[in-house]
Amino acid sequence: MKKYLFIFILPILVASVAAQTLRVDITDSTANGDPGNSYVLKGYVHNIGNAAEVVQLTRKTNNIPDGWTTTLCFGSSCYPSFVDSPDPVGVNPGDSVFFDITFNTDENPGYGEALLLFSGAVSGDKDSILFSVTTTTPKAFTVDVAKTEAQGKPGQSLLFDGYVHNTSSDVQVIQLTRKVNDIPDAWTSTLCFGASCYPSFVDAPDPVAVNPGDSVFFDIVFNTAAVPDSGKALLVFEDKVSGAKDSLWFRASTVSKPALELAVADTAAMGIAGNTFELGGYIRNLTDSLLTINMVRFLNNLPNGWSSSLCFDVCASPNVDSVTSAIGPSDSLAFKLTVYTVDSVGGTADIGLKFFASGAYDTLYQHFSVNATATGIENNRSLLTRGFRLLGNFPNPFNPQTTIRYQLAQTSKVQIDIYTLNGQHVTTLLHTRQKAGIHRVTFNASELPSGVYYYRLKTNKHRAFGKMILVK
Repeated sequence: MKKYLFIFILPILVASVAAQTLRVDITDSTANGDPGNSYVLKGYVHNIGNAAEVVQLTRKTNNIPDGWTTTLCFGSSCYPSFVDSPDPVGVNPGDSVFFDITFNTDENPGYGEALLLFSGAVSGDKDSILFSVTTTTPKAFTVDVAKTEAQGKPGQSLLFDGYVHNTSSDVQVIQLTRKVNDIPDAWTSTLCFGASCYPSFVDAPDPVAVNPGDSVFFDIVFNTAAVPDSGKALLVFEDKVSGAKDSLWFRASTVSKPALELAVADTAAMGIAGNTFELGGYIRNLTDSLLTINMVRFLNNLPNGWSSSLCFDVCASPNVDSVTSAIGPSDSLAFKLTVYTVDSVGGTADIGLKFFASGAYDTLYQHFSVNATATGIENNRSLLTRGFRLLGNFPNPFNPQTTIRYQLAQTSKVQIDIYTLNGQHVTTLLHTRQKAGIHRVTFNASELPSGVYYYRLKTNKHRAFGKMILVK
């Protein structure tokens, strides 16, 4: 069987594309400004072809406000506003012809646009550009303020101030008015305007004359009360001559920052009935004033025969539900809750404590629990210990010493390393072999600066990390 090779000869189609002969260059196609001015937008039409060209300029559209006109200049001639097609201009290869369009605006703000078409009579090449102008009335005055919202402490006065600037060419008479004064009953707000300040009941201070280019000062002060709250006021600024207006809302709020911080070592304990269990921590004064701290036992659910007592510097008798002590600015005070159990009575104690400073609004609550069994499971009557646990450090924050506690499930090599927040090794606190059970090691940071530190507990099988804060 013969095989035939068929060869198809495809005709080569050559597309003829006319080369571009015109190029239009402009500086801007838009302009913005004041009403009543004339705005000139201009450019050049370049003959980039190889033959002489006759260029025709045509204003195809002229969408402008009734009080506006546009006029055209082309080559060496300018034309009245009713001429849409100036005389064509001959342009040699490599030469250019100048053109412009002028928007003559009136005194009213407005927007206008015109579409110009550029045509080559010889080549048929065309290009078009839309030109537009926007006019706006400048503000008679501006109001400059640093802020319109502020937050502070209860009882603090919060100030907002600023200036009204006369940006016009005429003298203005500025009237300041407090239109809205939405503030708590215990608050007041007062106004100052120009050289005068006014009592809280005055909503409209005396108007002030302001020369062109000058300014007048104003402020509003929110005088807050002891209870955290928020309020706002609306100020309106008006030029009595031109009628121009502007307005601003000012908002103030007060927040009571915490006076106290609670750091608790243990909130729960477990062991054998008949033992005495001590739970506690530190209460810290976050203020810059001396505080009287109250520790109140508001819940004391105990098995029969058990009792608990509260301790600051000394322990009170079990029937006393409230103790007090003073803490200096930024100082801490240790507190302790002691739970006394009975040999023959097992069960769980649920005790609630609250802490507050006299005269402060924040109260801190903390629950503690103790579970004790009356069986003889553990010969040493200590807390039950099962498994590996990093129990944290106490106190935390600390200065300059803190105790790191951990629990081992079995005899193991133990290493504790201290690191900075950036991971730099500070010291190896412990490197030894220890038996199963609960262990404690003290870290003294008297030579270190304040900051956040990490410690790593490493055994044969486990690794754990903790964070501690040194505050000096």
